[in-house]
Amino acid sequence: MNIRVSDIFREKLNNIQSRVPVKFSTNSHSVGFAKMLNQEIAQQQPVGQTQQMAYIEKVVHRAAQKYNLDPNLIKSIIKAESNFEPHALSSKGAQGLMQLMPGTAKALGVNNPWDIAENIEGGVKYFREKLNQFNGNIDLALAAYNAGPNNVLKHGGIPPYPETQNYIKNIHRYLNEYNKE
Repeated sequence: MNIRVSDIFREKLNNIQSRVPVKFSTNSHSVGFAKMLNQEIAQQQPVGQTQQMAYIEKVVHRAAQKYNLDPNLIKSIIKAESNFEPHALSSKGAQGLMQLMPGTAKALGVNNPWDIAENIEGGVKYFREKLNQFNGNIDLALAAYNAGPNNVLKHGGIPPYPETQNYIKNIHRYLNEYNKE
């Protein structure tokens, strides 16, 4: 049996459409469900690299404002974690732009770690939690984000792991670069 993704999509779309009114009123005019859904998808899913980066930038600024963080710091974390690759997957299983571990993502309410907005929202929320946990110390929060908060507590500071120490240095370097733009 050869089932194509487009066939599955059409079946799901028809299923959803059968449960909602045929026409929706938006901005004083009616549109069909499929057209409205396609418009919404087009707004949410960037097409090319330039559009994707613009979308990431928009989501970063929204999350930065929500969690009272510097958007350039968030972009620096994303650069260090995934180099802005939304489908990045680490050998340890960390997923997406902010490299959320599945258990952490679930605890943060992230249902789809591959979704740009959900991943950034979850990662920024988690970083804010680490920043609060370590009394606003950015380096300790970064170390906790990279190596886990228990390792920061166990070592009484930044763990002596070269990966974590380089991670923090890289983020500061990226942050300086973003601040110059």
